[in-house]
Amino acid sequence: MSSHRLFPDLEPHACGHLSVGGGHEVYWERVGHPSGRPLLWLHGGPGSGASPRQRRFFDPARWCVTLFDQRGCGRSTVRPDLGGGEAGASMDGQAHASRRVLHNRTPDLLADIESLRRAAGVTRWVVAGGSWGATLALAYAARCPQAVQGLALRSPFLASRGEVQDLLSAPPAGVHAVVQAAWDRLAAALAMGDDLGPRAADRDLAQAHAVFRQGGEACRGLAVAWSVNEWARSATPATLQQALDQGFLTAPVEWARRLGDADDLWRRALVQTHYLVHGCFVDMSAVLADLSGGFAGPVVLVRGALDALCPPGNADVIAQALRAGTARIWTVPGAGHDALDDGMVAAWHDALNALAHDLDLTEACA
Repeated sequence: MSSHRLFPDLEPHACGHLSVGGGHEVYWERVGHPSGRPLLWLHGGPGSGASPRQRRFFDPARWCVTLFDQRGCGRSTVRPDLGGGEAGASMDGQAHASRRVLHNRTPDLLADIESLRRAAGVTRWVVAGGSWGATLALAYAARCPQAVQGLALRSPFLASRGEVQDLLSAPPAGVHAVVQAAWDRLAAALAMGDDLGPRAADRDLAQAHAVFRQGGEACRGLAVAWSVNEWARSATPATLQQALDQGFLTAPVEWARRLGDADDLWRRALVQTHYLVHGCFVDMSAVLADLSGGFAGPVVLVRGALDALCPPGNADVIAQALRAGTARIWTVPGAGHDALDDGMVAAWHDALNALAHDLDLTEACA
């Protein structure tokens, strides 16, 4: 998992917190050329937060990129007394959990994006996102097509029940030993038993979310198992073999620290399961239908051919729903869901360059 094709490290030339209502203040930052073409980056998860490495997905000479941590994520904050807690209350337990996910739904996030756009003085911008970020980008373009010049989507997630159930279903026989071990750990943490059908997946998701809302040591252990299972499902065979060689099977807890500390993993899993248990608060069939009739900007999609977390066919579903000729797809053989795979990074750069070229041509002909 190399990152040598990423652009150099960047520091924000502007950053801050924006009050968006419901007690939430979202952290935002801006990198790249101040006079570059405006672009909004939407992180995945839900719950993951933006990272310094994500700044490096974009050519700083071409783009002026806004990144932000969605509600309940990363450096975004929530008022201490929101949800019945008291000012100065501990960040642990039920009170903290309630604050993090209260007033936190997809329509809230779409409103936050518009607030960020207006605060930045941007009329129209390119919207880019990976995984859940691609879901959010599509929903935003459907809601505010006049504000979106184009879309750049990597490994799109369509928030379907099947995608969620696959995450909580036993892997098929013969999978890599790391995938099986990660699943066994999650199954034990949730005491799944022998019933592993679709209804059981719904039950286990609800159970996991209930544990994450409670806080405490039990939820931290589950958060580690949850995160490792998600990572294993998204990794390529080469990455899994690397983890095996580095001692995953003999020291899985120690190895899992590479994904983040237990508290960070808990906060991410709390927000993620909050969204997943509610169908991500979005009807993607309606979103795609709205896009087909109301959005005509260029769209580029990048997918890994071996993505087991967000099916590669999702890109085809999106392209078919859009107006003919507006979407182009880059498929990376041998790649999975990992955005830092060399092939995925190269394809992402190519797709963004193609999108910028299309926009330049459109403006030149206007």
